[in-house]
Amino acid sequence: MRQDSSVLVVDDCSIIQQTTKLILQNCGFNPANIHTATNASDAIKACQSKVFDILFIDFNLGHGSTGLQLLEHLSQKKLLMHSPMVFVITAEDSTPVFMGFAEFEPDDYLIKPLRSDALQQRLQASFMQRKLNKLVQTGFKLSGVGGAKSALQQAKSTKAFRQAITALCKQLTLDGEHQKAIALLASFVPKHPYLPAQLLLVELYMLQQDLAAANAVLSALRISHPNHLLVLDLSAKMALHNHQFSEAMQYWQHAQQLSYTNLDRQFSLFWLAQGLHSQGAFSKLREACAHIQHSIWDEPRYHALLFLGQIEQGITQKHTIERQWLIQTNQKALSAEERAFAFALKALQAVRNGDNFTAYRLLKHSHITMAEELLATSFEFNAILLKVYRLLNMTKADIETIERLDKLSVNERNSTHRLLKQYWLKRQRESFNTSAADYQKAITLFTDKQYKLAGQALLTIWPSFRFDPIIAKQLIELFSLNLLPLTHLQREYLMEARWTFEALPEPPAWYQTLRKKDDAFATPIEQMTAKASGTAAIC
Repeated sequence: MRQDSSVLVVDDCSIIQQTTKLILQNCGFNPANIHTATNASDAIKACQSKVFDILFIDFNLGHGSTGLQLLEHLSQKKLLMHSPMVFVITAEDSTPVFMGFAEFEPDDYLIKPLRSDALQQRLQASFMQRKLNKLVQTGFKLSGVGGAKSALQQAKSTKAFRQAITALCKQLTLDGEHQKAIALLASFVPKHPYLPAQLLLVELYMLQQDLAAANAVLSALRISHPNHLLVLDLSAKMALHNHQFSEAMQYWQHAQQLSYTNLDRQFSLFWLAQGLHSQGAFSKLREACAHIQHSIWDEPRYHALLFLGQIEQGITQKHTIERQWLIQTNQKALSAEERAFAFALKALQAVRNGDNFTAYRLLKHSHITMAEELLATSFEFNAILLKVYRLLNMTKADIETIERLDKLSVNERNSTHRLLKQYWLKRQRESFNTSAADYQKAITLFTDKQYKLAGQALLTIWPSFRFDPIIAKQLIELFSLNLLPLTHLQREYLMEARWTFEALPEPPAWYQTLRKKDDAFATPIEQMTAKASGTAAIC
């Protein structure tokens, strides 16, 4: 078996690579079948081009990447579906590290420096278990439960027996034979309370929507294994199915306190916190920022969410968002997509600081207005924009963005994130309250030349439809004709109406003409407001 097994050794140190390769040769492996990779990227490429029977993965892969990130990537990309043996090699034996790896259920851990006798022993045990697993699976396929029982007589220990039954049920699950797996586990688990088997049974019950049965097993597990990450994760997902969002938050927060390396859980927490208006998701934000690079989550949309978390927390930074982004991603320049995200985040930052004029100007920058593909495809980009529109009370933009988000939420491939995004979106719709009829009535009054009534109506709806170009133009025209008597507060509205056009890279021709012939519009708004330039606000 060893001669035919293909092996991948992933370690950033060439000396350790060669040492491990030599030890494996001494253990009976064919040197032609032993491959090496220096980093996570090379390992992923290797696994995409070849199916390996055994993986030896170092924890620290250099350049900030880890074996844990590699395992998560391979798992998310379905490159471990053939269930290879996985051995984690590490000199780091801290509890969070082991707990993080435990979520991916490796076959064993090997502590550096590697010893030939120890590796030989671990390999022998794993090969024997795999051989038993295969016999049991073949026996079940040929003769059902009787065939499996006959093969299980070769089990040398209770542990081997339990692992073989669980491996059989996992294979049945992969083959889509869920009912057979459930039937086996349901009869096996009461007699043998083996945690991996119990967890698999819970997952299958949830998959079949038998939530009562799943919860019965899970409730007992929470008592016997209160700090097990998979127990906590399944408990959170069960709570989501039952629409118990606060309970889901508690389970995931507990899990993050135990092990902060799981970014899937971190971003699940993020969206749940957004829906619950809670800051609880950000307790491990700094760690998430440190672990995102080189991971499967190393994408602009996820980096943007981490910056969004910092803004939501009110964390002040000495660098601009663009500079922080470059530092966090170790890049020399931002892509067009990253710049669009950065400008949307800067707009949110500005409006959070009370600088509405700057926020609107950033929204009208070409980095955002020209990001058509992002607007059409990115839930995260639209979610950030929605926050800005809502804080600025830009109702029409708000409505259009919610419509886009509705369509985009369906495309989320991560089922948990999809559910959480839809929950957040539902909360956004619930908190939205405005009257389209009032908007249309004000526009119609102006069109019908009922200017006095139109002026009052336009000023009334402006706080809900700020920076709307149609209303802004009508307010400006009424003011230029002395048909718009203003209170002090309403003068602020007029300034915002003017800024609707002055913030554009090129104001419309009619506005430029008005500025030339009417002294009331001669001074640019940017010079008239402390919000835009730091001078006294006078209009």
